[in-house]
Amino acid sequence: MDIASRSLVSLTHVTEEGDDVLPHLWDAAGTVSLSENWWDLLDRAQHVLVAGPVKDAADETVLTQAARTGELLAVVARVSFG
Repeated sequence: MDIASRSLVSLTHVTEEGDDVLPHLWDAAGTVSLSENWWDLLDRAQHVLVAGPVKDAADETVLTQAARTGELLAVVARVSFG
């Protein structure tokens, strides 16, 4: 997470020593801004559930279908601010 822009920068696997594993699992192609409510939640919880890939997550039937077919993956991720 980038504090200055309040945005998601990348998803990466982290070693037991706390180092990022390269290449990252995902890097933002542009600024992925998060709302004030999301930012406050991340600041308090320090973890987030990341699920995907889904092209139109606003349509919950797409999420349900992806889960039923086994295409929806999820991981609990630790949030790191930089």
